[in-house]
Amino acid sequence: MVNQLMKKVTRLRRQIDAAWEADNYWELIDLYNNLAAIGSANLRGEDSHHRGYAYNELGNYDKAIECYHKALDTSDYKTPGGTWNDMGLAYANKGDYGEAIKCYQKALDVHDYDARGDTLNNMGMAYAYKGDHDKAMERYQEALKATGYDTPGDTWHNMGWIYADKGDHDNAIKCYKKALKMACAGNIGMTYYNLGLSYKEKRNYPDALTAFKKASKKFTKAERVSEAEYAEAQAETVKLAQSAGAEAAETMYPALSAVRSRMTKERDLYDPLEELLSSEGETTLAVKAYVRRAERGDRKLPPDALVFLKGWSSSEPILAEGAENKESLLGGGMFFRWENKGLVVDPGIDFVSNFHRSGYLIHDVDGIVVTHDHVDHTLDLAALDDLVFKMLGHEDSNRRRYCLFCAGLRHSLKCKDRYCYDGEFRGGDEDRERVHTSPCIPGISIQCFRTSHDDENPDTFGFVCRMKNARRKVEVGVTSDTSYSDPLTRKLAKCDIIVANIAQPDSKEYNDAKYLNSSHLGLNGTRELIKGTKAQVYVITEFWAGLGDMRVPLCQKLAYDLKRIDGVEGKCIIPADIGMTIDLDFTGDGKPNIRMACSSCSSKESLQLFPCRDIIVVRPDRQYGPIRYLCPDCARRLTLPSHEPGSKCT
Repeated sequence: MVNQLMKKVTRLRRQIDAAWEADNYWELIDLYNNLAAIGSANLRGEDSHHRGYAYNELGNYDKAIECYHKALDTSDYKTPGGTWNDMGLAYANKGDYGEAIKCYQKALDVHDYDARGDTLNNMGMAYAYKGDHDKAMERYQEALKATGYDTPGDTWHNMGWIYADKGDHDNAIKCYKKALKMACAGNIGMTYYNLGLSYKEKRNYPDALTAFKKASKKFTKAERVSEAEYAEAQAETVKLAQSAGAEAAETMYPALSAVRSRMTKERDLYDPLEELLSSEGETTLAVKAYVRRAERGDRKLPPDALVFLKGWSSSEPILAEGAENKESLLGGGMFFRWENKGLVVDPGIDFVSNFHRSGYLIHDVDGIVVTHDHVDHTLDLAALDDLVFKMLGHEDSNRRRYCLFCAGLRHSLKCKDRYCYDGEFRGGDEDRERVHTSPCIPGISIQCFRTSHDDENPDTFGFVCRMKNARRKVEVGVTSDTSYSDPLTRKLAKCDIIVANIAQPDSKEYNDAKYLNSSHLGLNGTRELIKGTKAQVYVITEFWAGLGDMRVPLCQKLAYDLKRIDGVEGKCIIPADIGMTIDLDFTGDGKPNIRMACSSCSSKESLQLFPCRDIIVVRPDRQYGPIRYLCPDCARRLTLPSHEPGSKCT
């Protein structure tokens, strides 16, 4: 296993080197993301820096800054000076010159930083754009004195621009000439152009004309067509000034105005088609990178798994606005994988983000089940549909369809190339049930049944997902949002795994074991369901946090009441959280050994699986924080107070 991971890392490193050589920044970002997915230990500080550089080149400055911070946060990172400098460039590109200057200063504060001249030059430019010419000039002078500074031509050019902006064209000309004498001058065409402007202001028309002509040639050689045309237009104004003569200056300026007027009209008639096509090309590259990621075949995803991507119910967006750990409060839905076919269930708030973060792509979705039309069950349905729609229209993507199982949805979806089982889930009495199959997901059938949630959603349904092949059969029951009733127990009686939506218990349930919630399972309804069924694992979800984080104690209370009230012991009851993964590859011999992934020693590429009964459920270290699911070895390495008796899933 270790050798395979090392080979994969080595292969990715080679691909990264090739992408750098080709300046393929979209590919670089994709490769670094794949490297990070194998395990955070494989992503070094310089990798985060390079990923930030790629984002900066693509114009995503906020993402670049985020990556630079990750590089700086990496332990033993040895080149912080360069990272602070590049972060300053990203802020400058955003137009935030104040923050840019702060970053440049932090780079200069690094004692062994060896590119001080570059950073001082960058800082001078930031001060210049802020309008502080004096501080800009001070930084430029310091840059020229810096040891090892190898691009002084750029600084002389920038100093010339400062002098010209202040009206001191004599000194500006001297600076531009010094820049041109140095082979390291970065943009020689622009230096000649600015030199021409200063000569023109001094009415030295012969030298101005020569400078503009040289600027045009340099721009043309660099394929900067629009700038070359502009330099030629400036040369034309100088020719008019030459022909007018110094004695007829009053007749020269109307002629210059005429040239400027013509240039303005040409600018107003500028067709931005090339720019639009370029922008469209960048988007196309991003889509192609997404498609290649799906088609490369090197994503090590579990072929048979149940992945939970839901944190809390629909009440939590309000709670999340002011929370530090917002990412753990939202989330909607589940994802079934069976023989590499994927079925999404109730894609609610932030489902798509959590889905991608877990290593999956829209190419992994073959079917979607929506049990009822509430925001925490449907919010990202349109986003999933739109992703399929875009992939269908992309020339590099294999044409595909997906099936949608739903009832009474009020969504307008773009993708018409799908199988939709809408309406077939509606109506009927509580005992009515139907079994649905689809060509999109062979080996999977959906047995749906009516549930009782609220008057707003009369078409709510629960279901049993039956997955079958030649050697095994797995049944997972999903209650959806419903109150408890005896038929619910009968419908889920043969399930190996039951996913129960508990919601928030009514306070009456703590004192009256027979009291049942009218719209959700609650504490007592969930207890009745567990008591009346024989599943190997019960996953409790749909938690409401309006009164606090009760996820682990609620499950402990269920186990306690089952033993105290009903005399039932040995039930494996687990609270769900984002990222919890259960393996569906087990034998159906009556006592399937259902396993789940350890949060600590697993990775996206390689799940470390352990019997569910051996997993220790670790309380979050802060209210509403993520729950961890640890194998015995990982749990023994912790000395947290969360390991009190009862947190184990027994």
